[in-house]
Formats: sequence, C-alpha cells, structure tokens
Amino acid sequence: MNEAHNIGLEFLQRMDAYLRQNLHSLSCGDICNIYLTFWENLKNFRGTSEGFTGLAEFLIFRVLYHLLEEESGAFFPQSIGQLIKFVNNNFQIGQNLPINIGNRRKRPDIVIYRNNPADLIILQ
Repeated sequence: MNEAHNIGLEFLQRMDAYLRQNLHSLSCGDICNIYLTFWENLKNFRGTSEGFTGLAEFLIFRVLYHLLEEESGAFFPQSIGQLIKFVNNNFQIGQNLPINIGNRRKRPDIVIYRNNPADLIILQ
C-alpha cells in the first residue's frame, strides 16, 4: 500500500516543482491548459471529469505561494485546528481558512494577507 500512497505524493511534488521551476515563464493560459489537459485525461479513466475538484485551486495556490516566497522569504506551516496556513515575515497564505467579512464568516478558496489582517486578499 505504501507504493499507492507514494504515487499521490509524487504527483503533488512533481507538479509543485514544475510550477516553481517555470514560475516566470508560465502564463495564465499555460496553467489553465495544465488543468484542462488533466481534466480531459481524467475522462479517459472515469468517463467523466464531473465532481473532480481541487486541482485548479492547487495550481493557483502553489503559483501564488512561490511568487510570495520569492518576494519575501520562506514560508513556515502553522496549524489552525485541522487546517494549515503558511506564514513568513510579510505574508500569510492558506486555503479554506475561516475569515470574517462584515458580519459573515466565509471560507474562500485562497486567502492571502500581509501580516496585518486588514490587508486581506481573497480569491474565490
């Protein structure tokens, strides 16, 4: 069973390394095509790609993560209950983190803010 676990980990590591290595040459269209090609290939295995979520958010999150890391230094994981946010001297970035917007509590796909929470950037 270890081999099966390693396949998923290897996929994530290889995709992340590819994004990091090509950070300044990939266009938004290229990232979209990575997703669309995966989506099309998935149909060959399942007959559909309906109900498959998360890859687009992963791709965008990791590109933003690497851009911010390049600008302001390494991120360190910080647990928030069952979730993890990544923190460095200037930024915090995470996915599905709970935030308050006015009177409402939301969990956007991607949250970025400078270490001052007033400078919040939300990507949904």
